[in-house]
Amino acid sequence: MSSKPLKTLFKAVAAAATAASLLSGAHAAPVSFTLTNIAFVHGGSSSSYGSGSTNQLGVDFLAATGPVNFNTDFGVAAPFSVGSIRFNDSEPSKIKGTGKDKGKELDGPPEITKAETNKLELSASFTLQLADISQAFTVTSIVTAVEGPIGDAEADYSIDWIDFLFNDTKGLSFRVSLADQSFTNNSLNFFEQLATFTLLSAPAAVPNTGTPGTPGTELPGTSTPSTGTPVNDGGMATPSTPPNAVPEPDTLALAGLALGLGALTSRRRRQA
Repeated sequence: MSSKPLKTLFKAVAAAATAASLLSGAHAAPVSFTLTNIAFVHGGSSSSYGSGSTNQLGVDFLAATGPVNFNTDFGVAAPFSVGSIRFNDSEPSKIKGTGKDKGKELDGPPEITKAETNKLELSASFTLQLADISQAFTVTSIVTAVEGPIGDAEADYSIDWIDFLFNDTKGLSFRVSLADQSFTNNSLNFFEQLATFTLLSAPAAVPNTGTPGTPGTELPGTSTPSTGTPVNDGGMATPSTPPNAVPEPDTLALAGLALGLGALTSRRRRQA
């Protein structure tokens, strides 16, 4: 049998291997982007957060200052700090005196009152800067404050953040996950609010139009109950695959390489 078909096949296999190598190298190039305007939003004067009043829950929020810069691959959950949170609702409860203090209203141990369990909405806002893209978004949460004594076995104040997934018609897709928080006692210390940002896809060419994308989608969050002192649950997001994913070009090239080698092996066996 002529060796010409074999030479042709070898050339095709070599071309496929070269293409796979080039495409793989291009795909591995990290992407640079920035998060700015990081802030906690809790309703201002209309919320029940504050201090010095039995109608306000003592929680303080400090957002991270300055931009957060990323240089990572698509699908990689990159960790960052949103800021920090402190739970310190130290206003004493009121109890009725007994004995020589009978008829007096005395200060008792700290507690969360019913009025402090309402209007506790909390969100975190950000702006993504990627090439010519500037996209603002907000991550919301479910907040719970439990009426009763502070420092018992039950969590006094907890934040269940809802994972945020953004998709627009231009090809931009990303996920943001914040670590849930749980506080079981007062503390003078601030505890870091951790998060991860996962860039899933980005437009090949971004027009500088300034037109915002469509609103993102909130996904059901997961919460791990915690006990003891205020803790973070780690907040590590699991990298996900964008909807309607198709094989990458380097994957297709490698598949072609495998098929070519298989055909070459089969032909040699028939010749033998």
